[in-house]
Amino acid sequence: SGTGAQNGRDLYIVPPDPQVMAEAVLRLLEDESEWKRLAQNGRKFIQTHYNWQQTINHMEQFLRTITDINKSQ
Repeated sequence: SGTGAQNGRDLYIVPPDPQVMAEAVLRLLEDESEWKRLAQNGRKFIQTHYNWQQTINHMEQFLRTITDINKSQ
């Protein structure tokens, strides 16, 4: 997914197909333990990778990159 999240551990990655999406939703509705596991892992992933400190770190890196590009021109 490009985020570091793993399909089946942190989220379900499904193609943009209504039938496949519906099947993934039904799978979670029918299996409460799977739904809870996925919810817990997904929440943990978001809290770890998408908090304010991570956002600031990414912004600082981006600003350094564009500053370096401008200096070299």
